[in-house]
Amino acid sequence: MRAIEVTDVFKTYRTRSGSVEALKGVSLHVEKGDIFGVIGHSGSGKSTLIRCINRLEKFDRGSIFVGGSDLMSLSEKELRQKRQKIGMIFQQFHLLRNDSVYGNVLLPLTYAGSGKAAAAEKADRLLTRVGLREKRGAYPSQLSGGQQQRVAIARALANDPEILLCDEATSALDPDTTHSILALLKELNQELQLTVLIITHEMAVVKDICSNVAVLDGGKIVEQGKTLEMFTNPRHSVTKQFANSLFEQDKIKEVLLGEYVKKVIGSGGLVARLIFKGEKANDALISDVSRRFGIDASIIFGNIEIIQSQPLGNLYVAFSGPADRIAEAVDYAAAQGVLVQRVAENAERR
Repeated sequence: MRAIEVTDVFKTYRTRSGSVEALKGVSLHVEKGDIFGVIGHSGSGKSTLIRCINRLEKFDRGSIFVGGSDLMSLSEKELRQKRQKIGMIFQQFHLLRNDSVYGNVLLPLTYAGSGKAAAAEKADRLLTRVGLREKRGAYPSQLSGGQQQRVAIARALANDPEILLCDEATSALDPDTTHSILALLKELNQELQLTVLIITHEMAVVKDICSNVAVLDGGKIVEQGKTLEMFTNPRHSVTKQFANSLFEQDKIKEVLLGEYVKKVIGSGGLVARLIFKGEKANDALISDVSRRFGIDASIIFGNIEIIQSQPLGNLYVAFSGPADRIAEAVDYAAAQGVLVQRVAENAERR
């Protein structure tokens, strides 16, 4: 049984100015214990999707099963009980401003009917787990954004959820704080076998924590799969945009217009983009190719990102030398499991 099954879900909002189709046949499956990301630009339908998953929004047609239960078939009482096993954290934290850190975490325990002593012990334990035991008497306004989100996470864990939904949970945080929150979520996923669904527009979130990802655009899932594979060889234009932002592709445009590249192309050379993954990202392939085929191979731009603990390399290489040897070198690189994309070459070579 999967943790979350969304099948052919449609959602349309009716407004005075007309109808807005927010979701158009969305389907995705999240396995138990997975950290699954849904990434998309603003207006793509991300927040609508997560609100349908926890039944804060009713969808028009399709089906959503959470923990094996069809949410649309549940009574109000059954839905309240089911939601106790679905934790939720938000971009703006949604803490009670006039209650202390301790009181915010205690509230769902009290609401669920926990005994006073048991609730107090658990609230303290959860605050200790998220690193805020010493802040139990503070108020949200006295905390940093990262600390407020840690309180929100502790509160979301109060009823021992099986699934944690995160709606742009790091968007209001700086990069270092984002990294620490993601590290905490990953630890909780492993310790508690907690299924985590993350809605985001940030590539940094997806690459750091998500094992699988779906790309949402215009209310539709346009591509989904293993995170490393998705950003090694993206197929849809929106996925390519996100992958390009990961690899800072905008910087290569100026390099490709430079005099060195023009000289390489003018002499019959080739500029290719090489994408390495896993162990290949650490191999000395460029020097190996240069020696093996007797050509010059110069790196003109490149970087390496870590996705799901796996290195993913992105190199732009200028090859100079006899055309037949360059062709052999490119074929050799491809045979080593490297994705080769021709970027610039003399028209006569094509």
